[in-house]
Amino acid sequence: SATQIVRRPIRVRDLAPDLEGLKILQLTDLHLGPFMDPTGIEAIVEAARAHAPDLVVLTGDICDHLPYLPSALGAIESLSPRLGVLAAMGNHEVYRGRRENLRIYGQSGTDLLVDQARTLRVGAAEIVVAGVDDPARGGLVDPYPRAIERALDGTPSAAFRLGLCHRPSGFPALARAGVDLTLSGHTHAGQIGVGERSVFERVAPEAYLWGRYEHAGKQLYTSSGGGHWFAFRLACPSEAALVTLERA
Repeated sequence: SATQIVRRPIRVRDLAPDLEGLKILQLTDLHLGPFMDPTGIEAIVEAARAHAPDLVVLTGDICDHLPYLPSALGAIESLSPRLGVLAAMGNHEVYRGRRENLRIYGQSGTDLLVDQARTLRVGAAEIVVAGVDDPARGGLVDPYPRAIERALDGTPSAAFRLGLCHRPSGFPALARAGVDLTLSGHTHAGQIGVGERSVFERVAPEAYLWGRYEHAGKQLYTSSGGGHWFAFRLACPSEAALVTLERA
């Protein structure tokens, strides 16, 4: 079935009044290529347009056939969210050609954050959006503490902090670093669900496979993703999450 826009309200303690109702469209794991071509992303964009998201974020694995990527980014950017379009790397950005992905993003209107952050003003409030790199080629046992430290360096500590991290395994490090909400993908929720949780949740509860999670007083939303590894899902529809901030 077609990728659906799914509302995902997130309640936040002490949320600044000007951030209440902020709508963040998360696109992740589209895997443009064998199972989705540019018409698929255009359909998602048109479905999202009616919701008028304030910010659009891409959390990795967007495109497996790079000739599709420029037009896909152009379609996403046509939403013209008032706070822009920001992105983080996924493992498939590395596998399909890190240098070429960097080049294509650099020529687009999408701001790719590689261990970097941007501070956005929303009325009297500020929101820091931090994107961490993906450890697709190995290296440090846990690269995320250093990655988020680099990303947050010099950012205002009083701002609401939104983390873009392709793999939910980075969530504990981002939470400890004071990131209020992390958005991730990568897992596809195992592509089999029950009650809007992955069927594999019970055997891997700390894998953060699908849904909202908490750690150290901070929150994570792991999307089931908009695309597929293979064309099969069971009780786990592909989604484009419309995350809405609410005051707890």
